[in-house]
Amino acid sequence: MTAKIIDGKAIAEVLRAELTRELEGLKAAGARPGIATLAVGEDFGAGMYRGSVEKFCGEMGLGYRNESLPADASEGAVVKAVQDLNADPAVSGILPLRPSRRRCPTRW
Repeated sequence: MTAKIIDGKAIAEVLRAELTRELEGLKAAGARPGIATLAVGEDFGAGMYRGSVEKFCGEMGLGYRNESLPADASEGAVVKAVQDLNADPAVSGILPLRPSRRRCPTRW
């Protein structure tokens, strides 16, 4: 079997152009798509990913909202945060972020 080199940048450009067209169609129909991140606890990697999501949303014209809870937040507090985000008409999708299992309460 011969290895095939994949041009990730070219693929990303095609996908970004396709997403741009889809977002323009949604906006023309009156929709205002947006993404929220919900971070539970502090984690460098999750923070970097959150920053990338925020930057991407800005570049694509998507709304963005960040919610953060402490690592020791109760399950009820996390559920309430998700419910609040679900109720927000500016939020079309939620990306949950949390530290690795070794830093989170065992009840998760």
